[in-house]
Amino acid sequence: MMTVSTLIATEPANTVTGVPINEKITITFSEVMDPLTITAATFTLYHGTRAIAGTVTYSGVTAMFSPTHDLKPNTLYTATITTAAKDQAGISLVDDYRWNFITAAVSETNLELVNLAGEKPTHHTKTAIAVNTSFYARDNQSNPSLVRPDPGTPRGRIFEVASLLFSEYGFKNTSTRAIAEAAGVKQVMIHYYWGTKVQLYESVLKFEGMTMLAVIFGENPNHKSPEEMLIDSPIRLMTVLHENPQWASLLRREIADGARHLRSALRDVSEHGPLGANLHFHDAYLEAVRTGKAVNLPIEAVRECLLAIGYSAIYLAPLISMINERDFHDDTVWEEWKLTLSTILKRGLLISSPQS
Repeated sequence: MMTVSTLIATEPANTVTGVPINEKITITFSEVMDPLTITAATFTLYHGTRAIAGTVTYSGVTAMFSPTHDLKPNTLYTATITTAAKDQAGISLVDDYRWNFITAAVSETNLELVNLAGEKPTHHTKTAIAVNTSFYARDNQSNPSLVRPDPGTPRGRIFEVASLLFSEYGFKNTSTRAIAEAAGVKQVMIHYYWGTKVQLYESVLKFEGMTMLAVIFGENPNHKSPEEMLIDSPIRLMTVLHENPQWASLLRREIADGARHLRSALRDVSEHGPLGANLHFHDAYLEAVRTGKAVNLPIEAVRECLLAIGYSAIYLAPLISMINERDFHDDTVWEEWKLTLSTILKRGLLISSPQS
C-alpha cells in the first residue's frame, strides 16, 4: 500500500510573528521527495500578489526557500508548496499547503534630527518606539486599548495581521475572512476578541495613531528648547512616516476615505491624543514667542502648516524623485531633505539672535 507524503513541519510555523527579515523558509516532509519536483515553481513565497524572488534547494527530507533579498519588516508573507511536489514514487501531496507569517517590526526608529544651526548632530538619537511613550504613559496604565496585544496570543495575531492588511488594502478592501485566514484563526474569533470589523479597525487606528503621536511629540531626549521643538516636530513627523511605511500607508488610506474612523478612534483619548499634541505645541510656541525666539504668527496656522509640511514631504517624495531623478530613500538625499527643511523652517519661523 502506497503512502502519501505529508508535511511534518515548516519554519517559520504558521501564523508566527516576529520572524527575522533574513529568514530562510523550510519545509520538512514525512519521506524523501523527488528533488526534480521541488523547485521555485512548486515552492513559492508571496507578499500579497507579489512573488518574492529566491532560490529553492532540497536535501534529505527538507526543502528550503532562500529569498534573494531580506524580507520587509513587519510584513505578512504567504508560503506555498503545491501538489506538483511529488515523492520518489511519483505520488503528489494531497493538497496545496499554505501558511502565513509576519516578519519582525523595526524596533528602533532613527530620529536623527538636525539642530538649529542646520547641522547634523555628531551622534544618532535612536528612539525605541515601544518605550518612547512617556507623553501618554498615564493613559496607557488606565486604558488597555493603548497597550499592544501580545502577538503570541490569538488576539494579538489578529491585531498584527489586521494592522498589516488594513495598511495595505484599506478598510473597505480588507475582509474579516482574510484577516482570520492570515492569522490562522476562525472568523468567529475576530468577533469574540474585537467585536465588529469597524471596532477592530478603530482599535488599530487608535494604537498606531497614539504610538505615532508619542514618537513625534512625546520624548524630548536632548531636552531641546521650545523653539527647537517647533522645528523638530515636522522633522520627526517626516522621519516617522519615512521609516514606517506601514504607518504611512494606513494613514494615507484612512485620510483618503475621509478620516471618519480615525476621528472616532481618537475621540476618547482626550489630552493623551491629538488634543495633548496640540497643547504640547501650543505651549512651546507661546513660550518661544514670549521669549523673543519665534515670530508671532497665528498659532493655529503655524501648527497646521508645520504638520502639512512634514506630512506632504513624504507623499510628494515619489513624484519629486521622479522629476528630479533622485531617490529619496538614498541616505544622502534623505539627510539633505531634512537639513534643507530644518534650515527653511528656522529662517522663516525663528528670530535670530543679534550679532554681538
